[in-house]
Amino acid sequence: MKKTLIALVLTCVFATPALFAQTADTAPAGPSESARSAKMVQHRVNYLTTVLSLTAAQQAQVTSILTNAVANHSTTTTSMKTARTNLQNAIHSNDTAAMEQAANSISTFNCTEDARACQGRSCDLSGAHA
Repeated sequence: MKKTLIALVLTCVFATPALFAQTADTAPAGPSESARSAKMVQHRVNYLTTVLSLTAAQQAQVTSILTNAVANHSTTTTSMKTARTNLQNAIHSNDTAAMEQAANSISTFNCTEDARACQGRSCDLSGAHA
């Protein structure tokens, strides 16, 4: 009886970690970037509708504006990554002309993003009231 009990306990002790171990294949995949962006836009529209009592037409306008802003942001982000890589490569090769060009590109992308952010805020605050 004791031997059977000890064998059962040892089996449980050694088998338990194997039961709870996870492999990389069992991890659920997260939502795609586009699904996450769409959810974010819908959340923002719902919030603005609650706060500002938007009509259906205004909701459609805000949805369109925010969807375009997300797409533009994605494009700018990709371009910004490329410009940063170019800057790093120029620094490593000590190419001052390429450094200046990459720095100017980064500056342009920063200004573009700032302008878009301001436009988005003014849309949220004033454009949706119309």
